[in-house]
Amino acid sequence: MLIEDEIKNHCESGRLVLLAPAFPGLRRRRSVYLTRTLHATLTVGPWLDRKDEERWGELRYWFDRFIDGGRIYVRERPRAKKSTADMAQLEPWSDEIWEIRSIDPKPSIRVFGSFAGQDVFVGLTWSFRKDLNGYGGPKWQSAIAAYKREWKSFFNCASISGGYPGDYLTNAVVLD
Repeated sequence: MLIEDEIKNHCESGRLVLLAPAFPGLRRRRSVYLTRTLHATLTVGPWLDRKDEERWGELRYWFDRFIDGGRIYVRERPRAKKSTADMAQLEPWSDEIWEIRSIDPKPSIRVFGSFAGQDVFVGLTWSFRKDLNGYGGPKWQSAIAAYKREWKSFFNCASISGGYPGDYLTNAVVLD
């Protein structure tokens, strides 16, 4: 079965949701599929307080820019420390795991996902960056392992792989 068919089946069953732009009239140049839980957290909460709602609102704004085809800044390879990139492919690159890096305002949010096709992102798990400790540490590794389990629970096939970053994203800029 093709990954497109699996996505369609998961959308029909309600396990995945195609994220619609928050603002009517935005173009749909890219697609984002999220788990039902992540979609609900992003769009309706529950949020802890007004600050938390605003924090998730910033991530929602980022997704709208992504869907509309706006420029996406990706982290260089190999991994640059202190990068302000929007997205990064995580090492090892052969795992094809990406993170959306919503860094402003604090606390930073990381959404973990993979590409099902060029400009088609599937986000399955998320975490506040502060809860992940240092890159590669035990909590970080646990979050990546959880993502891999989640991917296997959704898909029988692999995500796409290709040349970085053009085979994944149009209008992408690599930050030095």
